[in-house]
Amino acid sequence: GCFTPLEEYVRNMKRIARELLKITPKVIFATITPVAEGKDDQDNAKIAEYNARIVPELQAMGIQINDLHAIVASDPDAYICEDRIHLTNAGKAVCAVAVEKAIEQALGEGPKAENPLKVLAIGNSFSQDGTRWLHQIAEADGWEITKK
Repeated sequence: GCFTPLEEYVRNMKRIARELLKITPKVIFATITPVAEGKDDQDNAKIAEYNARIVPELQAMGIQINDLHAIVASDPDAYICEDRIHLTNAGKAVCAVAVEKAIEQALGEGPKAENPLKVLAIGNSFSQDGTRWLHQIAEADGWEITKK
């Protein structure tokens, strides 16, 4: 389930957002993705509540929202694995494209060297292998990837 109480989650996410805004002017937040119905220890109503509570808070801070929840919810049978929680390869791919578009929107036009990109992935399975997808997309677009 949602392992952090709602108010603590909001407080933590806002604190992370403030810290990120100290090092970069453009921050993107991806909403929590849904689970497939019938996942006993997960609750889509609770996930929706967490997203509904944090999104306006972060928008008020000037943070761009990437609504991965809506994308995955549009076709959960295609985008959520049989384990009812993790993304399928199709789900990872569609989310990676959405992340790419959000990054492109945030960066706008201009030389890449003058507009460096910093990526911090926190949380779920997408953060574990999603950065691999992002690296492939970025390298194909001519970005130089450095890991710290």
